[in-house]
Amino acid sequence: MEEQKNKRGKVGLAAFLLADVLLIGAAAYMIVMRQQDIPAGVSLSSTAAATTETWAAETEAASTEPEESVPLELTDEIDSRFAYVWNVTEDRVLAEKNGQERMYPASMTKLMTLLLACESGIAMDTPYVFDKDMLDPLIAQGASRVGFEPEETVTFADLLYGSILSSGGDATAALAEVVDGDEASFAKHMNRRAQDLGMFDTHFVNASGLHDDEHYSTARDIALLLEKTLENATCREILSTSVYTTSRNSVHPNGMEIRSVVELRMQDYQPEQVKFQGGKTGFTDQAGYCLASFAEQGSDTYIVVVAGGEEKDAPTQDTQKLYDLLCGASGQNPEQD
Repeated sequence: MEEQKNKRGKVGLAAFLLADVLLIGAAAYMIVMRQQDIPAGVSLSSTAAATTETWAAETEAASTEPEESVPLELTDEIDSRFAYVWNVTEDRVLAEKNGQERMYPASMTKLMTLLLACESGIAMDTPYVFDKDMLDPLIAQGASRVGFEPEETVTFADLLYGSILSSGGDATAALAEVVDGDEASFAKHMNRRAQDLGMFDTHFVNASGLHDDEHYSTARDIALLLEKTLENATCREILSTSVYTTSRNSVHPNGMEIRSVVELRMQDYQPEQVKFQGGKTGFTDQAGYCLASFAEQGSDTYIVVVAGGEEKDAPTQDTQKLYDLLCGASGQNPEQD
């Protein structure tokens, strides 16, 4: 028994010594490998000091980097429940109010309808004939209309201008049919394009913005949509147009003169710091009064989206106020109190 204990003791001692040898060898190997990477004449202690100095310099540089500007949080400055103010040229959000909360976009939806129609490549003189079956449901729902009549033949251009200037639901329904065959297919197209644009809190059900609980967006997403729309020259021209006369036909021998609803609403609320260019209004009982617009000052383009206003003049008053307070010369460095 005593002999077995002595044997176990010797084995344990040998294992302990072997482990020490391996550890010492590994440490020596690491030192040799590190020294191979160090230039001649440079000691390990000096290398460590240099590394410490480098870390300190990097930390100091990081601490002195300019802070990203923080958007002004709007509260009682405006009546609209939702707002988003964006310097598009500098890609800088100047202010917002519930800008990324879901809301109902109403006829601001028609910006997407306009974009998809202009991207379709369909010729401007392509004819379209209205029929009673398409118009009657719009009339029953109280949708805003250009005033096209059953059996009236119009052009694709008439539909584009009518959808924006008059906010015509008759024009948007026709555009959906021309582009994708029917409004349901067009709505799927709208949602695919919304995802492409990064409008991840948006879902469309129809081409006009008539209320549906599943038809929603955010002020931020509408701003993204308007920016993309402005990149299309045809869309930008339509959004900036004051008056348009539709093509002549048997129903309207002299055409119809249609005026921009946005321009009419903004005529008493023109901002002083920027040049107001145009945009798209919206209203339903659930959405409140809305307006997505753009303006320019020098080389800068600004977008202001307001929604959820309780009074008809709320979006125009708020839009004027936001442009003058935050954009152009007065809005170079907005500060939050």
